Order: sequence, then C-alpha cells, then structure tokens
Amino acid sequence: MHFPLGFYVFAAALTLSFSKNLQASDPAGAGVPISYELPATGELPKTYLVTLAITDPKNPDWIVSTFVAGQPRTVTAQNQGKFTETWDGLDENFMPVPPGTYGVKGIFSAATKWPVDEEWHAVIPKFAGGHSVWLPGPDTPDDWTVPFPFGGDPVNAPIMDVDVAPNGIAVFYYHYLENGKNNPMFDLNKELGYDQFLRAYPSGGAAGGKSVATDGETVWSSGEEGGPRFIYRADQKPFGDGKGAHRNNVYLPEGQVTAMAAWKDPKSGKSFVYVAQRGKLIQEPPAPGRSYGPTVESEEEFINKITIHDGENGDILTSIGIELPKATIVRNGYLYALQGSGDSWKVSQVALKDGLPAGSWQPVFQVPASIKPFDLEVDQANRFYLSDQAANKVYQLSAEGKILRTFGNLAAQKPGTYDPLTLMAPSKLAMWRDSEGKDRLIIVEMEGPNRVSEWSAETGELLREFPTYQTKVNNGYAIDPEDATLIYIPGQGEWLTRFKVNYETHEWKTDAVWPGVESGQHADIDKPVGIRINDNFYLAGERQMFVYRLSKEGDRWLRSAGVVRRDNKAFLWNDANGNGEVDDEELRPM
Repeated sequence: MHFPLGFYVFAAALTLSFSKNLQASDPAGAGVPISYELPATGELPKTYLVTLAITDPKNPDWIVSTFVAGQPRTVTAQNQGKFTETWDGLDENFMPVPPGTYGVKGIFSAATKWPVDEEWHAVIPKFAGGHSVWLPGPDTPDDWTVPFPFGGDPVNAPIMDVDVAPNGIAVFYYHYLENGKNNPMFDLNKELGYDQFLRAYPSGGAAGGKSVATDGETVWSSGEEGGPRFIYRADQKPFGDGKGAHRNNVYLPEGQVTAMAAWKDPKSGKSFVYVAQRGKLIQEPPAPGRSYGPTVESEEEFINKITIHDGENGDILTSIGIELPKATIVRNGYLYALQGSGDSWKVSQVALKDGLPAGSWQPVFQVPASIKPFDLEVDQANRFYLSDQAANKVYQLSAEGKILRTFGNLAAQKPGTYDPLTLMAPSKLAMWRDSEGKDRLIIVEMEGPNRVSEWSAETGELLREFPTYQTKVNNGYAIDPEDATLIYIPGQGEWLTRFKVNYETHEWKTDAVWPGVESGQHADIDKPVGIRINDNFYLAGERQMFVYRLSKEGDRWLRSAGVVRRDNKAFLWNDANGNGEVDDEELRPM
C-alpha cells in the first residue's frame, strides 16, 4: 500500500494474507512491503529519522511491532521522498503474528549528523554554557569544537588561591584537579571572557595545593599529591632536587607552607620566590599497601621562616626567621608578612635589596582585635588588606592599622537569596593596578559557589566576577521540573547554590544559596533530582537515598526522608513531626 507520511503520525489499514506456518524469514515470504513518502520540499538532500509501527487495527495505540526504529532516510532529488520498508510479520517478541488486517503508523523528524559520533540524531543539543566566564560564548561557532581552557577531576576540592603579577597576568590555583590541567593563567587587562585565557599546565604528578605565585611569566605552586609536601614549577622545569610522591626535582619544605610570593627584578630579569613555612612537617607511617603516610603539621615544633629561592632552579638563596607566618607578599620594595604573636596578629616588613632581605623585620601595625585575619595583601598606595572568613569581610587598613574601608555587605548571605555584595568566607587575596593606575582587589571565597571577585580599592565597588567551575559537580545537579532555567548544584561549605540560566546568552547567574545542605560522595545529597509534589519541592539524592524539602518560606532546606544508618543497621525514616530532624521515634527498621 502507498500512503503519505504525516508530520507526526500516520495510520492506515494493512491487509496481510499468509498461511499460519509461513515465517517471515522464509524465501517464499520475504515480508510485507510498506511504502510511504517524506517531504521532498526545500533544499535537498535532507535526512529524517523514521519510526514505523504495526498496530491493532481497532486500537492504533496498541503496538504490535516496531519494525523501523529511528532509522535515517535521506530525501534526494532522485527518490523524491518515496521509500519502501518491509515488515517481517513478527511482533515485538519476534514471534509470528496471525494472518489478518493490521494498522500501521509512523513518526519522523528532521535529523542532523553529530560530528562527535558521526551518527544521525533528531535531538539537536545546544551548548548551554556553564558557571564560568572562561567557557565558549554564545557567538562561538561549533561550540563543541572549542577546547575548554583547563579542567580535571576536582574531587570536590575548591579553588584555593590566586596571584597577580604587576603586568596584570593572573594565575588561579585549585586544591585538586586530578588528571587534568591546573594553574590556569589569564590576562586581567582584557575584557572578561574566554579570550582572557593564556595557558594551563598538566598536573605532572602535582594535582594541586593551597598556595601559588607568579611573576607574570612563570608559575610556582605548592603540591599536596600524597607523600611529602613540595614546591614546584608549573612548567615542569626543575625546582630543586627533592623527590615527591609522583614528581621529582622539587623543593621539599621543612614546614607547612602557609603562603608564597614571587617578584621579578625589572633590571636583572631575575625572579625570586618566597615560601612562608610554619609548623614542622611530619611524615606519618604509611597504611598497608601505601607508599606514604599522611603529612601533618606539628603543633609543637616550628620551622618559622621564609625561604627565598632562585625562581629559575629553586636554589635557596637565603632565609629569614619569623614567628608563625600566615601570609607573605612582596610590594613596593618590601617583603611583608602577616604573623601570629601570642594571642594576637601583626603585620611586619623587611626591606629588600636585589630581592633579598636587607636587615631585620620591622613592625608595621598590630591587627585590630576585632579582625581574625586569614590572608594579607598590600597595594601600590601602601594600603593593607586583611580577609576575615568568620566575619565574611575584607578590611582595607592604613599603614598605621586604621580601618579605612570594609568589603562585604551583610554579615552572611540570607538563605534563599543571594547578594553579590556579600562575601562567603573570603580567604586568599591578590592585588593589581590597571592601565589607568587604579588598584584592584581580588578575593577568593571558600563557601557556596566558590566565587572569585574583583573590587575597586578606591571606591569599594564590585567591578567584575570570575565565577569558577563548580568543583562539587561530581555530586551532580538538579533541574527544577517546572522551570528548566533553575539549576541546583551543591556548593562548598555545605551551601546549596541555585543558578538562573539564560539559555540564549549562556549566562549563569547565582540566584540563591542555602546553608546546611550536606552534600558529597558519602553525604545526604549526591546526584540530586528535583521533584515537585503537592506544592512541595524536594531534592532527592539518588546515591545515598536521602530527601530534602524546601520550606514554604523558601529559606531553608529540611531533611524529609531517607535511609538512616546507625551502628551498622539501616532504618527507613521520614520527618513525621516536620522539624527536619532525625528523631528516634521516626526510625523504622529495614
């Protein structure tokens, strides 16, 4: 029979007549031919995916056999869209059907060959971007061919540090990027976007760490990939003769590295690297089957010094002792340090001559008791900056220690909302001066979406953001089933983040954050799915079988149901009293 194929579904009666013992595979019965037409209009050739099904003649929804399933058929000027398929007379279980009259219906859709697999597909994926300004943009042709600037498996570890050289070249450092590229470098003089990216470096046995420094050309980083701690050059050139767990020709510090700095002498072109070392590093015995045990910092023995290295080969040029160094920076001809002093903190400085200390430490100011500092920075106007994670603030201080300005709006983010002017556990800092002579402060935040932001040192204005890849996406993401522009991703510090996605512009905007949502490989929320039932919105963790529900006010995620394990026993649990807590009377043995 011949009939046209409609845009979505067509149906027609089909009469089959053969004896009961005739098999579709028999030479005498090669099957039943079915002819149809596909649109032959427009530019040819054009390929469609076609599905044909035999149905019960009285009930077209009852499928007897799907004998053509998503097969590509190409309309050309020669065939004019006319095709014939053969049904072998078998049902879905490959059993012969009785002789009789049957219906046939089909669907088709325009198809495109994906360059990735060279197969035809009816669904055409569209690049939706991601939470990073360093991904291909919406105007980039053939998005899938544009290389990602850097990447790897973060194993839930956050971005830890950033450093900027006087020429505006920055390096960002992730605590862990397994089997990938770390230490990505960007030109901050350029407009925000993919074109800022300069280069990134293969791990080479150094997956990541907590401290990084650059002179605008070379990058030096701390490595924590099992075994002894070490300092290395990101370009894999030798930096010392030590041996790490997976990387050789590195410098093995004696103490816990709390900070690093780099400076390049503009006259000689020689680079210097400054490594702040605190408590003595102790290598504990390895577990069975392991080459190295954990590396821990002693709380009783201290190295307490800053070693100054030749940036080319790692040779120690000299060192200078300092009590409990927390942070260090080179600026305006001085080496500055944030250091512990009894129960308080202070900032000290020592003049540099040809990159080396020329004298002893001199006090700059005592840190105000209200500030619990995490990191130190100094701008070219000799203003100082201290981050305070607990207060969610960064303070700008004078050389006398007077607070001049505070960065960070609220004391904490309001759950269920997001204020870009409010910080989330600010940690490492960096400074640079732009082409207009204006100082810019860069802040790394350790909680929520792990944002890196840039602020005006003159006005306190938020200038731009460098949203990073979401380092906990190993734990999955969830889409609101009623609004696909809302995506939920676990964040750092047990904060859940919701993003608002514009699928046309590829913009991902942080829309809301909530604390207290435990996520991770062995935590409540792992591989979440968004579910809406009876006006309630749930996130169900597929791996750990735990469910959270959003409060009616939208300001809190409450534990709602799941499998609870106690003393090697498993219990079914649901929040019967609505308090969001696992109460003993709510547990049911499995």
